[in-house]
Amino acid sequence: MAVWPAALPQFQNDGSGYKTESAILRSKMATGPPKTRVRTTKVRKFFSTTMLLTGAQMATYDTFWGNINQGNDAFTWTSPVTDATEEVKFTKEPQWRLWAGAPQATRRWAGVLELEIV
Repeated sequence: MAVWPAALPQFQNDGSGYKTESAILRSKMATGPPKTRVRTTKVRKFFSTTMLLTGAQMATYDTFWGNINQGNDAFTWTSPVTDATEEVKFTKEPQWRLWAGAPQATRRWAGVLELEIV
């Protein structure tokens, strides 16, 4: 299994988010309170973070993206929530935009990574 490259940041403090999918299914009743039941025993967890990469880091990311089959394969990542090693997958392809710099050495790229803990 692929491992998130050590040359890339694990996450950024600014712009990071964590959420879980609801495990509760609610049904409206004609009268009275809604009925609820557990939908699943394994709740899906999602993490997103804004990344700022240098030009050299972007080249590393591009190589990694190809190694994980353009985001299709899972990889290991250190969770910013628990600091444990988690198996994650991209939920969608990141959109990168040039943040600063013209020559490759001084470029800064910004993008949002959206991951699902599998």
